[in-house]
Amino acid sequence: MKLKINILIVFSLLTLAGFMFYFFHNHKTDSLFDPAIRTEILDTVKLIENYGDVTNGVVGYSGKTPQQWHRRQWLMQNATDKELLTLTDYPSGAVKATAYEGLFRKDNSNRYDSILKALNDTTTFFNYQVGCEGNITLLSEYLMTNVLFLDDSKPTPPKPLRFKEYTDKLSKEELDQVKRMYKNRIEKKWNYYYADNKLK
Repeated sequence: MKLKINILIVFSLLTLAGFMFYFFHNHKTDSLFDPAIRTEILDTVKLIENYGDVTNGVVGYSGKTPQQWHRRQWLMQNATDKELLTLTDYPSGAVKATAYEGLFRKDNSNRYDSILKALNDTTTFFNYQVGCEGNITLLSEYLMTNVLFLDDSKPTPPKPLRFKEYTDKLSKEELDQVKRMYKNRIEKKWNYYYADNKLK
């Protein structure tokens, strides 16, 4: 009788453990992330996360615009400021990059605080695909080079190609601080990358 009760207890515990394992490994990340974000936004977030890469408007030998580019544009245009700010803490690098970019496009965003937050994130990397090439990119590297155009080591595109002067609201002191921090982050980029991957 005691043996049967012990077997029943062990079986029940194993069943519960199996259910919990299945739930946490198969339940959607987005539904556990923040219930305040609208369903249509979360659906697009999940698609961006599943694709994984951040893409330019033109990729591959055929020079096509990938669906990922359209998804990211849709998210930036349709998510509220609050939703975008919340998504800067999302676990996916592609989603984070999109959220920051969407915030920087808005006139009422606190750009300096958002830039500092992005610069202090040294664990978010993703593949950035341009044309036929893909490169492992640090979050702040993507934002400083392709969104804010504050990477002094890269040529700045002509104004017609830039949809906004993102840094108009930054003081000279803030701009200098951002550039100093960015230079420091880029110098340590691969240290961050390999240290983070050792932990996984």
